[in-house]
Amino acid sequence: MSRQRARREGLEFRLDAGSRHLLGRFFTVMVVGGLVCLTPLMNGLWNMVPGVMLVFYGLAMVVISPIAFKVSVTKYIGYADIVLGITALAFAPWGIMLWAIGFGVIHIVWGIWFHIRFDGKK
Repeated sequence: MSRQRARREGLEFRLDAGSRHLLGRFFTVMVVGGLVCLTPLMNGLWNMVPGVMLVFYGLAMVVISPIAFKVSVTKYIGYADIVLGITALAFAPWGIMLWAIGFGVIHIVWGIWFHIRFDGKK
């Protein structure tokens, strides 16, 4: 979407060193989280996976928050996902619902806020 917006506004789209650094930090945590998710799956504990996913996604968001385009809300999304993930691990039968809240509801609310804050001021 960023590339399309840049084209629409006649700007050049490229990943600079800061963007590559941010993506590297984010995907390092996400790859480790993905590998950790394999352990409960291999042991038949599939209901633990949503909690693990939320915790590692939250950690990735907190790790990139200092360089995430000066959007301070990123770390709070990370903290919320970590709390939801730990809760999902403690209450595994509710894991998929908490996963939906973490990846669905939180991101919809964040997306609306982000649009109003940055794109809505035209």
